[in-house]
Amino acid sequence: MTITIDANMISLLLIGFVAGTAAASIMGGHRAPSMWLQNGVIGILGAFLGKIIFDLLNITIPEILTGTITVADILVALTGALVLMFVARRVL
Repeated sequence: MTITIDANMISLLLIGFVAGTAAASIMGGHRAPSMWLQNGVIGILGAFLGKIIFDLLNITIPEILTGTITVADILVALTGALVLMFVARRVL
């Protein structure tokens, strides 16, 4: 099994960390430096969740994860991260 790191993977990680940090700031709490990994993981999962949400709602956006980071990428990931963080805080 070979894992390759390409521009899409790197942009997903960057978008995830940005979205996770932004979601933590918006939702309050979990902004401690020690929480950067948790916020990043939530942001990365949020990027996928945001894409699913936008697809289900038939909201068209520019091509996501083409190796470059766009505002649309960040907004989709932020939406997903906010939803995921909200649900996680209600369940946990």
